[in-house]
Amino acid sequence: MLARLRIRGKLALLVIVPLLSMVGLAVPIVLDRVATAGRAADTAEAVRVASRVGSLVQDLQQERLLSVGLLLGRASRTEVIQKSATVDDRVADIRAELGGQLTDRVRLALDQVRGLADVRAAVLAGRATPARVMEAFGPLAVELIDSLRLTWKVDTTTPVGQQVLALDGLLRADESLGACATLIVLVRATSDPKTVASYIACMAALSVDTDRFRSLVTPEQLELALLDDAAVAARTSPTFIVDSEKDPVAAVATVPLDTLFPSVQSMITLGQFVEKKIAADVTTQVRAEERRALVAAWVVGVTAALVMLLVVLLSMAVARLVARPLTRLTRSAERVARAAEAELVRVADDESENVPPIRLDPVDVRGRDEIGDLARAFERVQHTAARLVERQVAGRRNVAQMFGHVGR
Repeated sequence: MLARLRIRGKLALLVIVPLLSMVGLAVPIVLDRVATAGRAADTAEAVRVASRVGSLVQDLQQERLLSVGLLLGRASRTEVIQKSATVDDRVADIRAELGGQLTDRVRLALDQVRGLADVRAAVLAGRATPARVMEAFGPLAVELIDSLRLTWKVDTTTPVGQQVLALDGLLRADESLGACATLIVLVRATSDPKTVASYIACMAALSVDTDRFRSLVTPEQLELALLDDAAVAARTSPTFIVDSEKDPVAAVATVPLDTLFPSVQSMITLGQFVEKKIAADVTTQVRAEERRALVAAWVVGVTAALVMLLVVLLSMAVARLVARPLTRLTRSAERVARAAEAELVRVADDESENVPPIRLDPVDVRGRDEIGDLARAFERVQHTAARLVERQVAGRRNVAQMFGHVGR
């Protein structure tokens, strides 16, 4: 099969194998980099959604505390109504701005916010109990956080994955803090044993979530979280958290409810600063990773394309350099052969004694490579053959003349 191919075909066959190998190596790399960029973009979108949902959860925490405060006579109807409107507006904004990025789980969780209508009406009418408020808001906040499924969307072995895990832990720690803050107000107002038990359990969960979150953050983020601890201590006492875990009733017995409620209300918003910091850091990292992956994909793809183009052009040039001299050599050889045959016929038929010498055209090849050497060697062979023919003709005529002289 190869013997049937001409020079250009053989060179093309020689080049196509490494070209296909290069394509086979470059394509997986490009696809991997594109996939990495896609995952980075998905992570950035997930963090963006988580940040917006986290703000909604904080609004729900504040509405929960204000609703309990209204039932205890420490908040006004206007504050509760305004916060309820803020929550509804937040849900509408999330749907409007992030509609294409929201998963079905997040949409279902957002739909459950409408289920607070009965509790809200009961709170405003004074018919609700603090326990009902806690039962309505707590599971909803947890469901919103669970719907994000942050731990399912990242590679937890990477720095970015660790940061996303930290964000998930912070959202849960903030919800635990909001629930505990509301419960401590109820402990101070009622000293109910069930409320005390709920508070102790809530603080245990808060401790677990906080430890998990702080084990994943960067030193800068941890420093900001420690500032939150200092703010909590400033609003209560340096040993308040430890004392409240041991005996919640005694820990708040000396704190007036009118003082405790606004302090707790301000503590709920502390976590949002760390949350925004983590979200910004993660977004910066994944955007940089996405850019690096896309740049790598473009570099590999363009480099492979340029190399392939260069190889194709070089192969075409080499094929041209090889095929054209060989073609000229073939044409020259054919022309020389025709001229030699005609000259031999002329010499053999011509009886004249003055025979002009055989003239052969030179082979038209000027290259300095192996093909040029072949052409020059071929030309020497042609001239040698021509001289042999001339000598043969001359010898034949000399013999004829000798026999002529003998006959006379």
